[in-house]
Amino acid sequence: MMSSRSIAIVAGFILSTGVSAVQATVVEWQLQNVRFDDGGTATGFISIDVHRDGFGATPGSNPQLVDWDIKVRGGNTVDFPLFEYTPASTFEAHITLSITQGGGPSWDTLIFNTSQMLPGGEPFQRRGLYLVTRPQMTDAGGRVILAADNIPSRESWNPMPGRMASGALTAVPEPSNVTLLALGFAALLGAWARPQALTRSLAGARNAARGRATSSCRTPRDSSLCASDRAVPADAHRCGPLRAPAPGNPAR
Repeated sequence: MMSSRSIAIVAGFILSTGVSAVQATVVEWQLQNVRFDDGGTATGFISIDVHRDGFGATPGSNPQLVDWDIKVRGGNTVDFPLFEYTPASTFEAHITLSITQGGGPSWDTLIFNTSQMLPGGEPFQRRGLYLVTRPQMTDAGGRVILAADNIPSRESWNPMPGRMASGALTAVPEPSNVTLLALGFAALLGAWARPQALTRSLAGARNAARGRATSSCRTPRDSSLCASDRAVPADAHRCGPLRAPAPGNPAR
């Protein structure tokens, strides 16, 4: 049985370890039907800490890329051979927030730059992937479109050759840390309440048994005798006062 002290200790531990986690909301976005205009495809996921109280994890900051694994294949394999964008193969990756002046649309640009250089090209011509999302991503998940106009989504060798991308990113957020904390407290409360209910049930059963034994007596005066069966002769196992023997009849 968990005591009140144990409950308090466990609850304090959950709070101390969970408060910082509540501040972060990491959402995994899946690439959906992402295709390049040369016939190539891109598949995989991107995990992002969006938390847009102030755009990023802290007011004024950008959302943070946490993890990613994007495989590009097919299409013009001469200029764009098979490649996998991961934290290990990407030397620079970040998200930039763009806002149109005058209250126009806003969007996110996910940038993945590698150290892979274009054969025979200039030193600055390095392979990169740029995914422009509209609308902006939020910690609520959902679906965002990869922009194909103005500043399009693309893979390029900064800047050429390049190929345009289209498709979407989709995400279903996991339960928030606040929800998980609430479930944890509910489980602790249940663990504490079950033994308490059992204790009350046993106490009630004992009281009921005592009540039945007492109610079988005829008078309150003799209820203690009936309840304990003490001081009652073997041939007078009954409730009520013991009568004195009649005159002339010795007691047996």
